[in-house]
Amino acid sequence: MILDMGLIDYEDALKTQRELVSKRKLQIIGDLALVVEHPSVFTIGRSGSRNNLLVDEKFLSEKGIKVLDVDRGGDITFHSPGQLVAYPIIDLKKRVRDLHNYLRELEEVVVSFLKKYGVKGVTRKGSTGVWVGEEKIAFIGVAAKDWVTYHGLSVNISNDIEFFSMINPCGIKSLRVTSLAKVSRQAVPMYEAKKVFSSEFNKVFGVPQWLKKRVVVNSSFFETKKALADFSVNTVCESSMCPNQTECFSKKFAAFMILGKVCTRSCGFCSVAKGESNPTVPSAGAQDQSLYARIPSLSKHRLLGIDTEEPARIAGCVERLGLKHVVLTSVSRDDVSDGGASQFARAAESIRCASKDIVIELLVPDFGARKASIETIVRSGADIIGHNIETVRRLYPVVRSRADYSRSLAILRTIKELKRGQLTKSAILVGLGEKQEEVVETMKDLRASDCDMLTIGQYLMPGKENLPVARFVTPEEFGEYKTIGEEMGFKNVNSAPFARSSYFAEENFKICFTKSKETR
Repeated sequence: MILDMGLIDYEDALKTQRELVSKRKLQIIGDLALVVEHPSVFTIGRSGSRNNLLVDEKFLSEKGIKVLDVDRGGDITFHSPGQLVAYPIIDLKKRVRDLHNYLRELEEVVVSFLKKYGVKGVTRKGSTGVWVGEEKIAFIGVAAKDWVTYHGLSVNISNDIEFFSMINPCGIKSLRVTSLAKVSRQAVPMYEAKKVFSSEFNKVFGVPQWLKKRVVVNSSFFETKKALADFSVNTVCESSMCPNQTECFSKKFAAFMILGKVCTRSCGFCSVAKGESNPTVPSAGAQDQSLYARIPSLSKHRLLGIDTEEPARIAGCVERLGLKHVVLTSVSRDDVSDGGASQFARAAESIRCASKDIVIELLVPDFGARKASIETIVRSGADIIGHNIETVRRLYPVVRSRADYSRSLAILRTIKELKRGQLTKSAILVGLGEKQEEVVETMKDLRASDCDMLTIGQYLMPGKENLPVARFVTPEEFGEYKTIGEEMGFKNVNSAPFARSSYFAEENFKICFTKSKETR
């Protein structure tokens, strides 16, 4: 994530960096970078010397220009308006624990940035920074605490480079300096430079390699899209901007979403359209809201009545796609007396009539804790009934402000009380600011509620109105969660970066079904 802080005093920017480093170490926030400009200031790094300042400090003070000793690497440099400065706050423990490698990555960003303007930037063995010919255009000086980086790099865009004649830049006598405007012979607006730089930065420091997915589109993808359009049915794959959508559609699989495309809740992680909510639905509270500055507000989307023909259309689409396992979910509908439970039952009945041997999986909302609605769901004859806990208890006020952690656990317990042997399922999204021990505690709570199947996947910010990603959980950590879950007694644990409730749902059910038979 890139944060543009505009023109800011150097000392204020450094204070902000230190605060962000502390939060990053605690995993409250994810990797990010500040992009700024500074009023004129000279800074001297840990290995620097005032001998490389070639003018009297009193002269600079009279002009309002400070000379600051700072805790980054390197020697003396100069910042002023027109120079693009970037301060990445990155946890190298999640990448490569090598500061030299990190410096090379920063240089790579600058070289690719300059290339966008037709300028060839080069690096030099044994030196840090980027040159154009014999003139230096970018300067790098970093620091790290517990492998979390701060300080960063500066690129001369359109700043007055004459000030560099007042110093030995980087401690090098007679070092010549240039700017992008000078070498490209064109005006380069700062807003444009920041946009281009941010794009190149994200290519190097964006999502980890394990979250980069190859997209393959085949004829089945288009057949799936056509079937969905022909039967006029909705999918959670599309509405939630699921990263697995293309892969699943290419296998002729889709998770259907009933009760329309407008939700009466406002969960911070979800991109489904929001509508007017029922004020009687209890809120979980407001503690911990300081973790995030922005919670998505309700948009004014019109809620439609219950579509009585929807179950038959879904059954027709299921039959055309030849599904052997179907997942049905829905938006939350607090405006409907039973929360939409009867629509789930009708859809399940219609599908069963059209495809007798199909496995039916329902992923249901909490129905406002209406027991009669849960009874309707249990009587539907679904093979699997899922209800997602989504996040840890502490984060509910921010992530699921109109839901309740204890209520969600009660939903799963009630299902088992109403029908002994009913397979139940839940899911946790990680990377929202939770701690590992909180995830394990949530897993324990789910097992105590007799939940059989568990999905743990990486939260990926679907839109600008949603909560930011606090961190990217490593594949190794997902593996640990899987082992812990299996030791707890879950019949199936699907724990991986791209894991979602409906992703490989058929395969996970078969694993669970086999284990259930073995334990009888």
